[in-house]
Amino acid sequence: MAGGVCCQTNVHTVSQTAPSPGISLIHTLPDGAEISSVSTTDSSSGPSNYSRNVLAASGPLKDVHVPTRLMENFLEIASNNTKKDIETCGVLGAILKDGTFYITSLIIPKQESTSNSCQALQEEEMFAILHEQSLFPIGWIHVMVPEAIGIVMAPIDKSS
Repeated sequence: MAGGVCCQTNVHTVSQTAPSPGISLIHTLPDGAEISSVSTTDSSSGPSNYSRNVLAASGPLKDVHVPTRLMENFLEIASNNTKKDIETCGVLGAILKDGTFYITSLIIPKQESTSNSCQALQEEEMFAILHEQSLFPIGWIHVMVPEAIGIVMAPIDKSS
């Protein structure tokens, strides 16, 4: 790809999996908020471990623990690309424990990037990592132009 960069898939473990005694970025979601989930089962052996995890994750919205160094670590990983005016993106993997998602992994997938775009490649490798480690793909992180904003839609209204 002309002007772009292609990277290898890397998994970075976040060193802290439980709220720290110091500063911890925990966002409590509103009471009564709900999410929907689709799960699959194998009728011959009952629900798979993954399906049981998906079922446990569905229902009311969960608290999400974001490790305090996650953003700093990501910026360090992305710094070489940032200096070259090239975007970097990553996927956040989380475990579900006692009704809270804990982000434990930052996966930097193979990607093609330019100064204003970032496209993950061979996404099946990223999902294989998430599956092997029993992680939920809880979100993503990326660097962009200074003027960028993010709008994320996670609709739960099933009427439309």
